[in-house]
Amino acid sequence: MKIKRYFSIICIPVYVFLISACGNDKASEAEKNEIRALLNDTSTNPKLAKIEFLIIDENTEAELARTKKEKDQKVIWTFWDQGYAKISDFYRLNILSWRAVLGPDWKIRVLNNVPGDILNATAWLEPEKDLPKTYDTKAFWKDTQKIAHPAVFLSDMVRIGLLKKYGGIWMDASNILLSNPDKNCWEKLTNHSKMLCGYYNEVWSSKKFDFKSGFENWFIASNAENELITRWFNKFKGFWDVHSNPEEIRNAAVFKGLDFSGFPKDQRSGWDWAAYLTQHVAFLAAVSDDRGLELLKTQIIWKSDPQEARAYMEWPKIDNPFLDSYDPTFVTRLFSQQSIVKFTNLESKKVRGWSFDEIMDSKKNSLAPVYIAIILKGQRGVPW
Repeated sequence: MKIKRYFSIICIPVYVFLISACGNDKASEAEKNEIRALLNDTSTNPKLAKIEFLIIDENTEAELARTKKEKDQKVIWTFWDQGYAKISDFYRLNILSWRAVLGPDWKIRVLNNVPGDILNATAWLEPEKDLPKTYDTKAFWKDTQKIAHPAVFLSDMVRIGLLKKYGGIWMDASNILLSNPDKNCWEKLTNHSKMLCGYYNEVWSSKKFDFKSGFENWFIASNAENELITRWFNKFKGFWDVHSNPEEIRNAAVFKGLDFSGFPKDQRSGWDWAAYLTQHVAFLAAVSDDRGLELLKTQIIWKSDPQEARAYMEWPKIDNPFLDSYDPTFVTRLFSQQSIVKFTNLESKKVRGWSFDEIMDSKKNSLAPVYIAIILKGQRGVPW
């Protein structure tokens, strides 16, 4: 995988308003305690986006009924199969960064796969209509495990259904948000001048599509029921309606004739990127005809994949000093060059088991100054 390298930024006055590469940015106990308190307050702080429906009261039922009729609201969707209460501190801190950056105009909904929970995805999406027929079936849980944890594919199924039905923004819990996507992204979707906003990755793309057919699915913004999200949904659902095993993707009728060259298969190990990235394959299929190509060229607000957030990682090794040591120059570069930080699955695996105190130990990693800058100091990254 091609990973870009960036030069180090020298500390000069223009970066004074950012996290200084020359100052003492270590987390104090007072700052850690303040963030810990915010982490435990999911709904009442007037300066933060609210995480909805974690607290149930006498108004919840009516509010749910009203909410499910709304389209294109300022909502961030994400999914955790065991529910918000089971999310580790790393992901909760990331979600707290969203709340700080977005502010009270936005809402956050963390859907799950917990039976009977009001945030269970099937309480928001109609089975078979909004979700594939294989969703959460025994065959699905059996057949997907060789590729990834089944919850990865559940999450893919949920996100595309939610965005088609309700609109809004999907973010993976492994994202740290550095700036508000309201302008130059969400505004253009709500006035219907564009259909999608997101990141492309040249690795999953081809020259035919100007290397922009690799739509990453860890950040997707869409208005409800537009033509492009519907095309994407139909291709994706068309595969999973019939197949519970992602390894059957190359022979699926819905993808007949599709160019899979951007999704390599390792002949020695048998690992197939197409089987892991079924949603990416579905997007490629959605834009491969003449109409799809027209939509690809005219209806998407593109941002390039934020490789700076991964600049120290040599895939597939995990040697990321951002997670292994305090590196103020890297922290500064994040704020001066990016709108979002995307942690890869490999990186997330490394940090997701850390406790709050381990994450906020700036002697060992550079996470603490990033969270403090966003959540407590109001610093922001590159505007969208």
